[in-house]
Amino acid sequence: MNRGRKIRRVIVRAGIFLLLGAVLNIVAAWGLALTVSPDQSYGIVGSVNDAYAIEHWRTPGGQRVVVYQIGGMTHCGPGLPPTYDQMIPRWGSDFLQVPRPRHPLYSELVMNTSTWGVRVADARGWPCLTAWGGAHYPRSGIALPAPPAVRGIWTVGSHPSDQKAIPQARLLPYLPLWRGLAVNTLFYSLALWLVVIAWSIPGRVRRRQRNKRGLCLSCGYDLRATPERCPECGVAPAAKVDGMACAMADS
Repeated sequence: MNRGRKIRRVIVRAGIFLLLGAVLNIVAAWGLALTVSPDQSYGIVGSVNDAYAIEHWRTPGGQRVVVYQIGGMTHCGPGLPPTYDQMIPRWGSDFLQVPRPRHPLYSELVMNTSTWGVRVADARGWPCLTAWGGAHYPRSGIALPAPPAVRGIWTVGSHPSDQKAIPQARLLPYLPLWRGLAVNTLFYSLALWLVVIAWSIPGRVRRRQRNKRGLCLSCGYDLRATPERCPECGVAPAAKVDGMACAMADS
């Protein structure tokens, strides 16, 4: 009976820590989205035959890819500088709709009017990316429509008025990246569990010392004259409480 109760208690506590870890995971991802702009860190820019340009920004806890589509045709040359895989992440490839060159030595002209305009894919999370989303501005040129067509993302604040302001736009993605979500949830759950353990160590040490000295575990009052109950706070010693519980169970 006691063993089953302990197992249930462990399962409940583990579930609580996992739930809190998931909440901290989302809070951290959105906190990074609101406070850190992708253009504040490393970025690479690639272009192919002036048909479209790609900006790939990386920052601790964030990644954003902006595809500027000039016309209704995508012209894929012999790979993007430095490479296609470095410019287009897997989690945003379907949304960005930048076709991969079929042959590394030859160009390929592909009709793709659906990507006409500007597409933005953004992912956030630390230590791993945990959520992503995208926004589509379906027009070319300098002016951008507001609001954009979005997928799995919330826009915060004013919409960018031109292409140059897109890297600074505040976006809150919420489509899950399952591997990063699982890793980050376990990471934050373990960190929270370690914090709780570290917080409880001084209290455990203090209660153990009071028990050895015959003091009340709650307030530290000397119980040598009144061992049955503390006259200061009214708490019964642990041994007394356990004995009473066992007697009630036997009856």
